[in-house]
This record gives sequence, C-alpha cells and structure tokens, in this order.
Amino acid sequence: MKWLIYTLLVLLASVAVALFALPDPGYVLIGYGNYSVETSLVLFVAFLLGLYAVVRLLAGLWHVPARLRGWEQRRRVLKARSRLDRAFVRLLEGDWQEAERRLARLIADGEAPLVAWLGAARAAQQLGSDARRDQYLQQARRHLPGADVAIGLEQAGLQLAAGQLPPAAATLDALRQLAPRRPRVLELRTEVARQMRDWSKLRELLPELRRRKVLEGEALQELTVQVYGNLLRRAVEARDLPALKELWADVPAAAARDAALLAVYAGGLLQLAADEDAEAVIRKGLARDWDRRLVYLYGNLRRGDA
Repeated sequence: MKWLIYTLLVLLASVAVALFALPDPGYVLIGYGNYSVETSLVLFVAFLLGLYAVVRLLAGLWHVPARLRGWEQRRRVLKARSRLDRAFVRLLEGDWQEAERRLARLIADGEAPLVAWLGAARAAQQLGSDARRDQYLQQARRHLPGADVAIGLEQAGLQLAAGQLPPAAATLDALRQLAPRRPRVLELRTEVARQMRDWSKLRELLPELRRRKVLEGEALQELTVQVYGNLLRRAVEARDLPALKELWADVPAAAARDAALLAVYAGGLLQLAADEDAEAVIRKGLARDWDRRLVYLYGNLRRGDA
C-alpha cells in the first residue's frame, strides 16, 4: 500500500514538473574535468525522481526479510494466544484433561506464557496428580526465573485447596523471606495457620497483619480474640499461671476489652486459684460491660462479696 502511494506521488510530481516546464524545458550543464553532461531541466528532474524511486525500492527490498520475520513472529504470537484462549476455556469449563493436554502442547512448543504453566498445574491437581502439578511449577521456575513470587503463590494456593497444609506453610514461609511485603503472601500464611489451628504462629503474625492492614476492623478483632482465647485456654490446661498472665499482658488493648476474652482469662485465673486476680479482672470488666459471663464468674469467686 505504501509503495502504491509513493508511486502515485512520483507520477504526480513528474506530471507537475512536465506541465510547469512545458513552455520552457530549461537547461542543465554538469561538468567535471574534461567531461560534461548537457540535458534539459525536465529530464534532469525526472532522472532525480527516478533515482529516488530506485533507492527507495532497493531499501524496501533490503528490509523484506526482516519484515517477513516480524510478520511470521506476529502470526505465531496470535496463533499461540488463540490456542491459549481455547485451553483456558476448557480449564474454566472444568474439562481438566483436555485443558492440561492443550496447555502441555503449548509448553512443549515453547510458546507458553506464565499463565499456561499455572493453568496446567491447576488442571493436573484437579486430575489428582500432585506430581505433575509440582513438575509444571518447577519447570515454570526454571523458564521464568523472575516470576518466583507469582509461581510460589499459585503453588501455595493449590496446596491449600488440596488440604496440604504443612507443605503450604513451608511454601509461604519461603515466600515471606523472598517477598516480605507482599500482602497476599501474609494473607495466605494467615489462612494456613488458621486451618492448622497454629495459634502461636497466628500470634506472631498479628502485629504484621495490623501494620500492613491486611486485616482491619472487625476481622482483625475477631482473629485476635480467637487467637488469644485459644492460647489462654492452652495455658490453663497446662496449669501454667505465669504463662497465662504473660499472655494476657500481651493482648492488644482493643481485644482486652472484649467481654468474651475477659471471661476466658478470668475463668482461667479461677481455675488456677488466682481468685484475687480474677476478681479484679471481673470487676473491671463489669464496670465497662455488664456481661452475663462475667456475672456468672463473679458468683463463683471464693472470696469477695457478690
């Protein structure tokens, strides 16, 4: 198309020059040493235009191989994208076997972006093959070394979905060393610890969850109460009064005002025969919130006037 435009422009310019020079064709003399060339101005201009056209033609022919390679590359990219789209349609439809087959062919052809590896890993897991899943993820790490965090997050998510909690925890702990500021890493690590009922780990994560605002408001308060409630009960079961008091001293101020958590702590103090401490805690809690659980515990004090 461009060559057609250039040709038309040259023809129009030639016609314009011819019409302009028709009354007087002009005269051009070029001399060099003992040699000279004489011609009309019209022919000289036509020669220059023709020379320009030949140079442009040769330059265009010189770039033809590069343009063909670029066209072929674009064609391959579009074809690979179309194949990837069709594979992901199968993946979204739940046709795991066909999705994995199509994605594996893309990978084998060397035309696979990161999502192809991750999609193949997901399909393999759905087909019950953790070995193939891990193989796809490992190959993705080798071929895409800059995508370790994304691949690790997908691996942890798949392990979590499969109920493989200890491996998921190990994957996420490694990611926290690699990318400590990624909120998604912290979010998944919290979920794994919650499902494992690893209250000590959750206690360790709470300050970072608060600082990075991964959890806020009621969600953070609920998790804090749950974590410290279970840790307090564990200390009571171990008959460890110093550990119980140390835990309570570490409870964030907002959670320490929660009536349910206060009841757990006061009840633990009563079970460990620390009635005076329990009474002080109960009185302080009742002054703030007349909670029936605290009232019940107050009635079970072995000293003090109810």
